[in-house]
Amino acid sequence: MDVNAFTDLITQLQSSDNEIRKKAEEHYEQIDGPTKVAALFEAYAHHSGNTDVRSTVLVFLRRVLSRDWDAIWEKLNEENRQRILAKVLEMIVHESEISIKKKIADLIAEIASNLIDDTGDMSWKGVLELMDHCLKSDDLTANYIALLILRGCPIVFGTNLAHFLPSLKVVLEKSMATPDLQIKSTAVRAIIAFAVDNDEEKDVVKLMTALVPNVLQVCNETSDEDDSDGPLGEFAELASSIPKCLNPHMQQVLQVVLSLAGNKEKNEMCRQNAIEVICSYMESAPKGLKKHAPGALGPILETLLSCMTEMDDDVLNEWLTEVEDEEDYEDIPIIAESAIDRVACCINGKVMLPVFLPLVEKLLSTEDWKMKHAALRAFSAVGEGCQRSMEPHIEQLMVHITKYVNDTHPRVQYAACNAIGQMSTDFAPTLQKKCHSAVIPALLESLDRTDVPRVCAHAASALVNFAEECPKSIIGQYLPYILQKLENVLSAVFNRLADKRYQMVVENIVTAIASVAEAAEELFKEHHARLIPNLVHILQNVGELKELRGKTIECISLIGYAVGKEHFHATAIEILNLLGDGMKDLAIDDPQYSYMISSWTRFCSILGADFAPFLPVVMDPVLRAARYRPDFNIFNNEDIQDTEEGVEYHGIGGEKTVGIRTSGLEEKATACDMLVAFAKEMKEAFMPYVLDVYELAIKNLEFGLHDGVRTASAEIMPYLLVCVEKQGLDDKRRLWCECLKALTTSMEEEDDVEILAAFMTAIGACIGVMGTEGIAEDEVKLIINILHKQLENYGRRMSDRPAEDEDDDDAEAKEELDYFMELEASCLGAISDLTHSLMKEFKGTIFEGMINVFDCAIQLIEGSKQFFERQWGMCLLDDAIEFGVGHLPSRFPKLIPIMYKLLGDEYPEVRQAASYGFGVMAIRYQEVNDYRTEILNCLEPLAAMIQREDARSTEENTVATENAISAFAKIIGNVPLPPDVYGKIVETYLTWLPTYADTEESPYIYTCLAELFDKQDAALFGPENSNLQRIFLVCLTAIANEAFNDDETGNNTKQRVALILKTIFSTFPQFAQQEGIDEHLQGVLQKVLSGQQ
Repeated sequence: MDVNAFTDLITQLQSSDNEIRKKAEEHYEQIDGPTKVAALFEAYAHHSGNTDVRSTVLVFLRRVLSRDWDAIWEKLNEENRQRILAKVLEMIVHESEISIKKKIADLIAEIASNLIDDTGDMSWKGVLELMDHCLKSDDLTANYIALLILRGCPIVFGTNLAHFLPSLKVVLEKSMATPDLQIKSTAVRAIIAFAVDNDEEKDVVKLMTALVPNVLQVCNETSDEDDSDGPLGEFAELASSIPKCLNPHMQQVLQVVLSLAGNKEKNEMCRQNAIEVICSYMESAPKGLKKHAPGALGPILETLLSCMTEMDDDVLNEWLTEVEDEEDYEDIPIIAESAIDRVACCINGKVMLPVFLPLVEKLLSTEDWKMKHAALRAFSAVGEGCQRSMEPHIEQLMVHITKYVNDTHPRVQYAACNAIGQMSTDFAPTLQKKCHSAVIPALLESLDRTDVPRVCAHAASALVNFAEECPKSIIGQYLPYILQKLENVLSAVFNRLADKRYQMVVENIVTAIASVAEAAEELFKEHHARLIPNLVHILQNVGELKELRGKTIECISLIGYAVGKEHFHATAIEILNLLGDGMKDLAIDDPQYSYMISSWTRFCSILGADFAPFLPVVMDPVLRAARYRPDFNIFNNEDIQDTEEGVEYHGIGGEKTVGIRTSGLEEKATACDMLVAFAKEMKEAFMPYVLDVYELAIKNLEFGLHDGVRTASAEIMPYLLVCVEKQGLDDKRRLWCECLKALTTSMEEEDDVEILAAFMTAIGACIGVMGTEGIAEDEVKLIINILHKQLENYGRRMSDRPAEDEDDDDAEAKEELDYFMELEASCLGAISDLTHSLMKEFKGTIFEGMINVFDCAIQLIEGSKQFFERQWGMCLLDDAIEFGVGHLPSRFPKLIPIMYKLLGDEYPEVRQAASYGFGVMAIRYQEVNDYRTEILNCLEPLAAMIQREDARSTEENTVATENAISAFAKIIGNVPLPPDVYGKIVETYLTWLPTYADTEESPYIYTCLAELFDKQDAALFGPENSNLQRIFLVCLTAIANEAFNDDETGNNTKQRVALILKTIFSTFPQFAQQEGIDEHLQGVLQKVLSGQQ
């Protein structure tokens, strides 16, 4: 091509006229790579006097080599390759214009990055000679060129690092000391890029560490640059990637970055980068701050809180009239808030809180709304990271925070609602149980702020968060007041839906009604008939407000789910008929889609078999979606110009890329979840679809593009077995054999730990459906082999992981390790659950076959580095104790010492598993008398566990403690004890009551109480029946706090406790007036006495 014509083509490629540019692009792309490169070099040489053209040519040359290097380089013979390499070196030597030199340096870096061979050696010797010359030159411009190349290709030295490091150090020091800010910045970018890419080279890390003070100086001097990739931004990358370089200079680092972060005169990017340095360092080296800058946490938090106060009074009117999130305003305060969240997640709450709380208290004590706003937002931010340390003090904190819903400034009111909502999630359900008397009135008061719709809407949103984890007994105390308030607000604002601010209010109110209904369950019965017509009215009259319509459908279905089929049957049929036609034509991208899907699933749960007439409406589209297989195409890399939305691209080696259309994947996963729900709820009514769904589930077990599809395909299998229950054992067996074969085959090929856990859970659920009569001996052996193999695989995976080094500074690696541990914990949990299902069904008949599994459990605990290994290892041994043969300590001598030790473990989950084991020994005492010694010896450590200072400080601690109390109840009820021991235990046992967190253990705890009461046990009643008043309060509190599950065992135990209440009340009615029995408990007592509870 003529050089002038090619130059014109390059010019046209940059035209603002779309038509001209499009034609030029088509023409340009038709030119093959080597020809294009040759033409660009020729154009560069031809236009030696035109800086603009040469600059453009260099950009295109670098771009084409970057994109198509392999394709171009392979087509060139060795002579042409060497000619190109020599040409670019010649260009940079003879070029006098610095802006062009920079672009040539970038081009050299691009080429060099492709010429490192497999051994890490640089095959382009010319570039090494250039670097050597530039680094040893006294000319600052030559030094600058070397730094540009190093920045673009940090591995340019290859295996010759030792040769270049001394001269590089001199050039870096000189460049960072020059007055030229551009050279300073380039030096910083170059050394940090070089260090990060060569972080395993000790000499490089040593050089970087030595230069940190120089880098800090440049960061200070260039702090007015509004550039995220400037020196300070690069320094944040260093803090993240190699924090050990900062350690010796940490005091100086903090002095610089805190000064910049807190300086309002600096530009926003500079301040953001300064904050990022702090957070990146702390995330990468959580222990580094304590070791290298003790006392720095206070100044860090003080600076961040100060940044959070930088609110603009002038924004208030805009804030009041818009509907955007709080995060859409004031960037620096939001960045600082996020930083506090990150800091809290890095630092132990015991270290964080003593510094944090006085600082926020100081802000809250002022009259400045900005200070109060910052403090409340900070409370929202630290909850996740400080959860364990804050939870024991949650009552005092919430009493304090809720006061600010009455502040005079609307943004403080909003911040208070935000803190309540966020903390309701972070500290659930402890906050709901301990703080309801402060939180609910505060939120109801905030709902009255219909004059400030954002506050009103956010209060409703916070109520949603609170209700999601709120026990029924607590929400029930406030139910009439909450619903009346929500209805009043709805009535007040419904006619103002034209205003988007009030759309948000109505949406959040409807969602709040749904959440309250879900929490209240059957207590909602007396209110639903009043609410449903209003919700149907919204459904029929909101026109194009599809989000609101979807949330209303969801709300109606949740109310139905709460009140049950008996009260909701007619309404459900009416709603389904109303929605039926719309369901058939509903588009995936319709805002109502997800709400409609989940609501139909819920209606199925409500109606059960009565949903059958509506199945044809949904099964065709659901099955169609569940069968979806994505289209895919294979492309040559050079043919992919623009990526298409809804398509994922994956390189498959060489020059090929596969493009997978993923737009239907979420729909497929949702459809598979719906099938699970339909099979679960419809049971035999789902029989007509079982064969199709089963075949589809088997195929979808292999569907590698979406984890949710594979897990749902496994989850549905036990429900399909239930669907064919009435067809007889032979049909169940046929289905079970295919399911087991498919799951075990998939497990052989599956390497995703989370999916493996789902497959094991499915097998365990199938065992529960099939029972001993439905599972053959060889299938039992196969499942035992699966357990043993999965334990071995777990051990192999853990040993293959590098040990966690407390000095390891790689933040990404730490995050990956945490995620990895989470997945491994779920896998061990699934192994434990499958073991439980198998042992529960087959008991002692398979005990000998399970010995290897229990040996693995002992090894798991003894070698544990993670608490979940002790937790799940003990759970495996609990199954051996509960369902095994004979006196287990005789078979496993290490068992009892392990259990005693675990009763004092730091983690409540571990203590719970150990205490459960001693309780099971007590239950089996009549069968295995040899457990007597272990039971008597466990009394003291069990009591010590119950009486720990933190025994009830968190929900996890409370459940563990109640498990230990249950173990005592089992011992009292099953094991003959020496009289003096017995009396002391019973007296102490009563002081530990009431319990109501662990409802699984409540039947044991309160059955023991009832049996002692029925025989008028002297130790329980106390001298002169002095304990009866306490027994009365314990029973009343247990019923009020729903200590019993709504099943046969739970209800029977509850009836026995209610009978104790009635018996004591008939003789001592004055006990109902004792201290501690408030208005709510009086109401519960009246229901018990009248037979309503």
